[in-house]
Amino acid sequence: MRLAIIEALGALGEAAAVAPLTRELRTEETPSYHDAVCAALGAIGDPAALPALRARAVALRANEPTDDIARFPWQEQLAATDAAIARCTRPSP
Repeated sequence: MRLAIIEALGALGEAAAVAPLTRELRTEETPSYHDAVCAALGAIGDPAALPALRARAVALRANEPTDDIARFPWQEQLAATDAAIARCTRPSP
């Protein structure tokens, strides 16, 4: 249910959702949940999300796995975070 709500917030593109989503990004520990939050923040595209997204990218890079099995999901998480950062740094149309 929570993931569906996060996806809906991203689809709506409502900037008012950025603060609660970034709070979730800082407090929730489930990686798949983080991926959904990053996707929603990227879909919204508000630069206000950048500090939380950049903090996640730094944390991911600092904890790069050394084994190949763990590296695959880590790469996907980092790619999702980097994509959200890119969407939030694009100039508004």
